[in-house]
Amino acid sequence: MNGMRHMQAARFCLGLLKRKVDAETVSRLALAYDQAATFARRRGKAYRRHANKAKAAIGRALALKEDPEFLHIRGIIRLHDEKPAQALSDFQRAYRRTHDPKYLVSIGNAQRQRGDRTAALRSYQRAKRHRTLDGGLLDFNIAQILFEMGRPVQAKKIAKAGLSRTPKNAFQKELRRQFKRLLDKVDE
Repeated sequence: MNGMRHMQAARFCLGLLKRKVDAETVSRLALAYDQAATFARRRGKAYRRHANKAKAAIGRALALKEDPEFLHIRGIIRLHDEKPAQALSDFQRAYRRTHDPKYLVSIGNAQRQRGDRTAALRSYQRAKRHRTLDGGLLDFNIAQILFEMGRPVQAKKIAKAGLSRTPKNAFQKELRRQFKRLLDKVDE
């Protein structure tokens, strides 16, 4: 989805808010703005404006209802805003409330951004044990961290296993390309 689509989603949510203010719509608005901001950052335009709107919207959602999903969205926004310690706190609070493994992946992402690869690896491995998430993406994160930690033999084993899967959609094809790039780095 490109930045324009995210902005269209944000405008749609704003229209809904004019009729009824509820926490779920506000959180969707925040996520749409955050995704538009992330896209804009890559393009170098309007990032700050979209990011500020995302922060304001998720603040409104959390004021209405402190929901684990809203904490997760705020954590994602903070992670994109280069505030991994605050993001980690949000992800951990969301995980403590529901024990949903998707929050473990986000915890691992925040730990990794903070530079704590060992903790990130543990979080990804705990998430993988749940078997409810996309194992390919988790395997890629695990292999990449192992490589960064100077454990190329283990990283290579996981990357080769990732390449053995047959891609079923565009995301899995892109993941397969990422595994190939990682294997090339390991082989250097």
